[in-house]
Amino acid sequence: MYKKILACIDGSFNAEAAAKYAINIAKACKAEIHVVCVIEKGVHQNTVRISFERLAQMAEKDNIPFHTHFLYGDVVSQILHLVKKESIELVLSSVRRVDWQGRFFVKSLPQKLMLVLPCSVIAVRVVGYRGSVKRILVPLRSWKYYFYERLYLLSFFALTFSTELVIFRVQEIPQNKAIFSSKEILRLKKIGEKEIVFFTEGLAELGVNVKSKVKISTNLPRAILFEAARGRYDLIFMGAYQRDIVKRAIEGNLVEEVLRNTPCDMMIWYPKTRRLRPFWQKIFKIFKF
Repeated sequence: MYKKILACIDGSFNAEAAAKYAINIAKACKAEIHVVCVIEKGVHQNTVRISFERLAQMAEKDNIPFHTHFLYGDVVSQILHLVKKESIELVLSSVRRVDWQGRFFVKSLPQKLMLVLPCSVIAVRVVGYRGSVKRILVPLRSWKYYFYERLYLLSFFALTFSTELVIFRVQEIPQNKAIFSSKEILRLKKIGEKEIVFFTEGLAELGVNVKSKVKISTNLPRAILFEAARGRYDLIFMGAYQRDIVKRAIEGNLVEEVLRNTPCDMMIWYPKTRRLRPFWQKIFKIFKF
């Protein structure tokens, strides 16, 4: 699995909480942890040093190799250079604040890192960090989507911290077909169960405490948010597809909508080989999406 994990901090509570998640994943994967702060306008170095100290103490308790990096310059390019230099395999970065257009993810640092980094990236939205994760909601759109990386990441985390995973499948239906017979609902639920059975069985074989749920809904993000609030989860863990990374909020972005309204902490995971081709990177830059 991952051998080198990088957390990005800036002195804020959210960034430090995201780094603590990174340390927990490093513990689960028996990896070394790197923590970086790229100094830019508005970043207070003393606050960052205090964050470094607290994170170092946390890592030391679990005997996790800990490395710190103070860098200067453009945030994205400096992190890209560090990732290549240290052969980092996973980066965690917090989504800190909503912008004036009501967006959390679009144009954020994690989104930019997902576009350029050659490794997996996790965006972390911190709502109420509790220090422990006992129940994780895992919305699953496709069990085939980077099956092994997602399977082992979740299994390592769950087994290390005795976490219950709930695999959640939403069978989305058109608005004009919202009313179904009980027979049709049963048929749709069986289809949903087939879509997640390979993933739940894979987790069970690894010894993970796993449950599954299937929901019929006309609105995918609303169904995820309702289940998250109703089930009192500590964390939502979602995989992001390339279209989630590219689309702007005004065009409809599942990641953006769930991040904006999540009732608990949330991770958006983007696997390492899902990178935009150079042509689309240029288009993205030209139109400043």
